[in-house]
Amino acid sequence: MARRLQPYVIACVTHQKDRKCETQDRIGNAEIDRRRPQPEVVEIGKQLLMTRGALTTFSIANDVAKYFAIIPAMFLAFYPQLNVLNIMSLSSPQSAILSAIIFNALIIIALIPLALKGVAYRAVGAGALLRRNLLIYGLGGIVIPFVGIKAIDLAVTALHLA
Repeated sequence: MARRLQPYVIACVTHQKDRKCETQDRIGNAEIDRRRPQPEVVEIGKQLLMTRGALTTFSIANDVAKYFAIIPAMFLAFYPQLNVLNIMSLSSPQSAILSAIIFNALIIIALIPLALKGVAYRAVGAGALLRRNLLIYGLGGIVIPFVGIKAIDLAVTALHLA
């Protein structure tokens, strides 16, 4: 059974930009000295909140864009007037729904690294941070589904899957 490392802080040295603490890891009687950065709890909390906000913004914008593919396809037989909402000019209702489902599966896989890595924390004002996140994740969440669903629809139609 492997023993766990037991780190303990020896001395802290404060620099202007970052705080680094000297630590020792101990396994039995063997000790290994190294320098390890000590992140601040508040910064980690802010980074988690920023990541959650970015993912939420992208998800909401992504859903809005997907509705332009799914809603016209679902109700086109009953309400032909909804064809006006088919702004992506998707081939058929079946290919539109299949394309949206495939895109949704792919975007979930693509967002996993962002969720695990997180959004970089920057000490800026709330207004500037909101503008930046809306521009990157909001606009990206609207544009990417339109392009992705249309590309998948073209592939689905070319392969005669729907």
